[in-house]
Amino acid sequence: MQKRQYDIDTLRVCAIGLLLVYHTAVVFQPWGRYIGFITSDLPWQEIWQPMSAINIWRIPVLFFISGMALFFSQQNTGWKELLIEKSKRLIIPFLTGMAIAVPGYIYLLQFYNGWPLTYHTHASHLWFLGVVFLCFLLSFPLFLLLNKHRNHAVVLLLMRYISSPLILPVVVMSFVLESVLVKPMLFELYANTSHGFFLGLLGMIWGYLFAMAGDGFRAMLSGYRWILLPAAVLIYSCRIWLDYRWPITIMKPVESCLWVFTLFAFSFRYLNVPNRFVQYLSKAIYPVYIVHLFFLGAACLLVLPMDISNPLKYLLLLTLSAAGSLGFYEFAVKRINVLRFLFGLRGR
Repeated sequence: MQKRQYDIDTLRVCAIGLLLVYHTAVVFQPWGRYIGFITSDLPWQEIWQPMSAINIWRIPVLFFISGMALFFSQQNTGWKELLIEKSKRLIIPFLTGMAIAVPGYIYLLQFYNGWPLTYHTHASHLWFLGVVFLCFLLSFPLFLLLNKHRNHAVVLLLMRYISSPLILPVVVMSFVLESVLVKPMLFELYANTSHGFFLGLLGMIWGYLFAMAGDGFRAMLSGYRWILLPAAVLIYSCRIWLDYRWPITIMKPVESCLWVFTLFAFSFRYLNVPNRFVQYLSKAIYPVYIVHLFFLGAACLLVLPMDISNPLKYLLLLTLSAAGSLGFYEFAVKRINVLRFLFGLRGR
């Protein structure tokens, strides 16, 4: 039986929790309306500076975590059962969200803007689930091969190399190569783009290999945490205050990888301990991710017309959308087996 990695659970919860923080900030950006967000008439652009630090790693780290989670799942179940489990875990919630959660949010968007109310579905923020499932299908034969021959001399040599610091520049170069070849309009533009797909495929494969390398990789990376953190902060500072003196297509994937390495390094060192709050949220976070945009939209209808400051509006929106999403999980999804199935959870 594979030992539970509490640090990965904690990191997943934090990364998806930051999605609520990030999406709430988009409400106050003038360009938010162009990507389907209800937006405030009074912008608050100052909040975007910290969001730009989050945005460069929040999606990539989730792809790495998906690869790690796949490795751990593979140790405890057969490949046929794993295919069925991942289909239930990804495709059913994806379809549920597209049929109910996203159209519900679009109704709120239409109502807020005075548009005709029509049923309209879209992948919206759920694009991530579709990409993860597609990357899983494409990479699964490789993972089966590695797992089957994990004691082969070549695989053992590969694991030894992954557990050395020499692997880090190789990982960085793979993401740089993806950026150079795909040429995304913005590195942070992951949703519904070929860039998001290829970045996801890379992240899933590397995440699987990191998990397969086990304690050797974890010890190596955590040992470099106080080198990785200053490096990530330095390159972020160059992006914000110097506007990069080097090609963006190269430096942004470098920065993204440095933040991902830093997050894993500190998580491996300090967060691999059981925590009841994290254990609860690790079950809740998936349904919360699916429905949070609907509750954010409902909160916007209530809060944005208020005559209060933008920081206070932001805090109210974040609090109400988080409370609504968690309440929906606690009092509906968690307790009703049909909803558990539709939102990708096992039966009670």
